[in-house]
Amino acid sequence: MPVDAPLIRRRAVFGAKAEATTGTAESLTTAEAAFNAWNVSIKPDIALTRREGQGSSLDTLPGVPGARGARINVETEIYGAATVPAWGLLLQASGFGLSSRTYTITSSAINDTTLTVGNWIAGRFYSAVGVVLNWAFSMRSGQVVRSTWTGTGAWVPPTSTALIAPTYPTTLPPRAASATFTIGGQSYKISSLDFDLGNQIVYREDVTKLSGYFSAAITDRAPTVRIDPEALLLSTKDWHADHLASTEAALSLVINGGANNTFTLSMPKLQLIEAPDDGERGGIFTDMLTFAPTRSA
Repeated sequence: MPVDAPLIRRRAVFGAKAEATTGTAESLTTAEAAFNAWNVSIKPDIALTRREGQGSSLDTLPGVPGARGARINVETEIYGAATVPAWGLLLQASGFGLSSRTYTITSSAINDTTLTVGNWIAGRFYSAVGVVLNWAFSMRSGQVVRSTWTGTGAWVPPTSTALIAPTYPTTLPPRAASATFTIGGQSYKISSLDFDLGNQIVYREDVTKLSGYFSAAITDRAPTVRIDPEALLLSTKDWHADHLASTEAALSLVINGGANNTFTLSMPKLQLIEAPDDGERGGIFTDMLTFAPTRSA
């Protein structure tokens, strides 16, 4: 390659692996990079310690970069597979436990999985260790559903590393069509559903580590679900009454793409946390609703 040839940003690969020891880097190979991933970034989160000068000069002394954190962002598609799909690992790093192809959010396992993540970009390799994530997705009628993962970990300085060539998933993600959607067993006409797990993520500080951080950790969560059902007569469905009465109901969403390619989201108890708002979709009256999952016995 000529020395003055440009580096192409789109020549990039994302990889992730569960850590055997929290905060200790795992080696990432093609086996850990089987992700169709978009808008990937692993960026340093390092504050500079400012050092004011002395004497007559107002010039500052050289600053010192502080603890070396990292901010992670990646997008993946929601799809199924004959085996657990690669993006399921990101669910586990968001606080979910896995049992027989079912992911369940539990407080007892919320920090069991941390990741080493890497991003190869045209000869550079960016990485972070001790990473945990937050999960969010936006579903739009008739469209492929993408998840957005945002996370925190300990920054590792980049290195010069050749781009790798993993074998990528070939399963087509199902569209949000012919889906099943109910609240309280009742079906509603919605065009969108926005979910945010709402993980609160903090750094675990550790002066014995080069970065100044042991890992990241999830310390709280506040999930939300937003939908826009077509409005009904209040005599048929009064969301305002549900809000005032703190009514809880189960949510079920099934996006069916065929054998081994079905995604199901279940929340046994869901409560409106804001008063319903009026909206419209192409002139059709809609209810704008914001829910939160509540504790289930």
